[in-house]
Amino acid sequence: MEIEITSRKENPLLHREEVEFIIRHENEGIPSRKVVKSKISAMLNKDQDQVVLQYILGSFGSHVSKGRVHVYDSAEEALQNEPKYLLKRQGMLQEAEAE
Repeated sequence: MEIEITSRKENPLLHREEVEFIIRHENEGIPSRKVVKSKISAMLNKDQDQVVLQYILGSFGSHVSKGRVHVYDSAEEALQNEPKYLLKRQGMLQEAEAE
């Protein structure tokens, strides 16, 4: 699996960077959100609590998928700005806190 960053856009109002990427996964399925999040955070030298994966889109029959992450300056900013369902999906928010 190989990840290539295609665009980076700074968003100073929300204290984040919006990063789009391409994943090449020959002879494999689409990688899990957890694996992609850990690799992107390692590439950008950020803590995993500062990275929120928005989506991964794959095409039938293709070994290339596209995706987007939001990279925040701090974990608190991520918790404040991202939708609760995305935070819960990635294990950043507990069940009791979501309600």
